Amino acid sequence: MVFAHLTLCMGVSTCVRAPIPAKRFDVVVIGGGIVGVAIARTTALAGKSTLLLEQHDFASGATCRGPRIVGDVFSDLERGDFAIARETLRERDRLLVERPHLVRPMTGIIALGAESRRSKLEVRFGLWLRRRLGNASQWRPNDAEIDLAKQALGPQRAASVFAFDDATCDFPERLVAEWLREAVAAGAIARNYCRALEVVVKDGTAVGVRTRDLCTDMEQEINAEWVVNATGPFAEQFCSDSHIETPRTIAPLRAIHLALQRFPAAPEATIHFEGVDGNEVMLSPWNGQLLLSAVRPNSNALPFAGPSEAEQDYLRLSLNSILPGVEIRVNTAFAAPVAAFGEGALESPGERNRSLVLNHPGTGKFLTVISGSLTASAFAVAECGRQLGLRTRPDSECVYLPGRGNGIEATLQHWAHAVASSSRIPERVARSIAAWHGRGALCIARLAAGNAELRTTLCPHTDHIVAEAIDAVRYEGALTLADILMRRLPVALSSCWSEECTRTAAQRIGKWMNWSAAQNDLQVECVEAERAAFLVKPGPLRDLSDQLAA
Repeated sequence: MVFAHLTLCMGVSTCVRAPIPAKRFDVVVIGGGIVGVAIARTTALAGKSTLLLEQHDFASGATCRGPRIVGDVFSDLERGDFAIARETLRERDRLLVERPHLVRPMTGIIALGAESRRSKLEVRFGLWLRRRLGNASQWRPNDAEIDLAKQALGPQRAASVFAFDDATCDFPERLVAEWLREAVAAGAIARNYCRALEVVVKDGTAVGVRTRDLCTDMEQEINAEWVVNATGPFAEQFCSDSHIETPRTIAPLRAIHLALQRFPAAPEATIHFEGVDGNEVMLSPWNGQLLLSAVRPNSNALPFAGPSEAEQDYLRLSLNSILPGVEIRVNTAFAAPVAAFGEGALESPGERNRSLVLNHPGTGKFLTVISGSLTASAFAVAECGRQLGLRTRPDSECVYLPGRGNGIEATLQHWAHAVASSSRIPERVARSIAAWHGRGALCIARLAAGNAELRTTLCPHTDHIVAEAIDAVRYEGALTLADILMRRLPVALSSCWSEECTRTAAQRIGKWMNWSAAQNDLQVECVEAERAAFLVKPGPLRDLSDQLAA
């Protein structure tokens, strides 16, 4: 099992946790992915006593392995889900305004092939409808990025290229860390490595949960006014474990990714195109590499297993169909289950809109939230809040002004300069800190200012420093080295990261965590085991010439 080694790391953790301090909460949220943390943040900010439970680490499952595109609404428009599409675009604009260091604007390109099942007229209408639902009236395409994409695609496809306003979040796990920090600051109690064993139901009503702390092996029964199941792709299984009936709604799908080496004249825009079977495939810049992604039927019994040979071949064949002259070099591959509705589970778009939050006949005060994307989760969180009876202020409209005048680069530069001047951190390092922490970088700067060792980089290959790791332990719920290097500061996902980097980081962080040499070694072992399970090394590339010819 992918996460089996985490229990070993918990055994050597220097964190000795007391039991969950309260016996009763207004809301217990089960699942520490992006949806669960967003719900916990919303309920805590609304003044509700909130407990958030995650059996592994926050954002360690589908969230950190899912799509990076923010605001992809084309499938919603095709299904007629206009309310979800509108809310998704509004949330994208909100994130661009409120989290400009994590969610960045990007030019999107739709590249149609000669055998496309969509016509140019359909694509133009879809983009027009998208602009009407969103706030793209002032968006202007980046001609340089479009020209580079056309150059990569070649003359045959250049005439069938359509540009639109896209956005990307390279590291959703960083977004989760910031929301988690805000939830805890608002009074929520958040416990990772704490499993919800079952929902306690009395007289047809959920009245609490039974939990087991994986750090201490202590079990508790927690009472709650409401219980929210936000376990994503595992929502049905959790209901089954608690003997709660639920309609089968989740489709067996998963997102598959290949992280590719950048090739000469690689596009800087995100390219959306049709794979060899006519379904959507995306190629986008990510973490100094290119990420080739698609959502496919899930035929793998292990939900987080890497893409199979057939799935890798599908992605490579699809990319070769639009970039036939490109040599594809795969660095790593990864995959995750996707929380999405199954065909025939819902009868109409209106039913789908209501059913992002599912009630369970025969079990009151228990909700299941299903949402498969970063921005679509905003719709689910809002609907969940309505059913919980939260009295929240209506969100004011966030107006994102696309283009060079949006001030994002200037804002990052301002934060970086403030960090550098207040903590004797080099400007280059300060900019890397600001790019992941935004205005929170100033808190890290104050921490680093008092000790030169805290200003030391985690390893020679990164600009991120020890103070960021200590901040993650103090305020973002990190307990292990893997929590730090894989999710709070996801430097271990870089293509140049090695076991030697992990050992160097362990030594520099371990000094402040009071880890012994044996604990350091075990933490390194855990990181490398988790990294190998996440970023799967592909096997030898097979000859696809016969399939390409076909």
